[in-house]
Amino acid sequence: MSRSTSPGFLFLLAAVSADPAPAEGRSAPQSSFAALARSGESVVLLDERGESLYVQRGSTPPREFVRLVADASGRKLIACARWRSEWLGVDGSDKVRRLGHDGRPLGIIVAPVPVTDIAASASRIWVHGLVGSRDGTVLWYSEDGRSFQPGPPIPRAASSRVFSQIAENQAHLSVTPEGDAVLARLIGPPELYVVRPDRGVEVRSLAYRRSSLRDSLRTVGNDDRPYSELSTPVRDVVPRANGELCVLRNRE
Repeated sequence: MSRSTSPGFLFLLAAVSADPAPAEGRSAPQSSFAALARSGESVVLLDERGESLYVQRGSTPPREFVRLVADASGRKLIACARWRSEWLGVDGSDKVRRLGHDGRPLGIIVAPVPVTDIAASASRIWVHGLVGSRDGTVLWYSEDGRSFQPGPPIPRAASSRVFSQIAENQAHLSVTPEGDAVLARLIGPPELYVVRPDRGVEVRSLAYRRSSLRDSLRTVGNDDRPYSELSTPVRDVVPRANGELCVLRNRE
């Protein structure tokens, strides 16, 4: 990513095409996918059962190209990432599963917290958890594929309620080609956090227009207000090789 302090921001209008060559296999409707992973210009989708990876090229239907071997624990994968020659998967526990190109298990990496999302470049793996460690860390990274180090703290509003902390820790996690994490909270202000282990966290505000009422709904309160009424400005983020961040924004 460019180190300029005035990065370009674009609306994300369409998915990019995938690099992996799809094998002849069964197709599936888009609604059956639970997560996707990006690596360069590749888009790979994890089916909602956590059993297979699909690849999509252009406007053609997604095609299955890797059938994942089930883990002995019986837990299904909820997010995946491509790291070097391996696939990585997380299932909500503290175990990051390493899988070969054929979907067979290669081992695990133990994370400090239960992991709910993962993203990776060739140089660095990032994981995110809804429940932070004792010091509040929710973002961790690994450069060797064996152990994780705590990432810099992400700015957040203090909340004493555990339920509120978990709800407000929900975020979209992406990674740049250089290995920097890009985090956007699901609930909160229109901001992105670019995280570099050696340089801390850079907060980037998004140009965003909404009502003052909507802007005030940035945290989970004590009432029974549904999540749909809270401010959820960012839907997805795609870092590009030229240093730009493509941002898909919700209409509020």
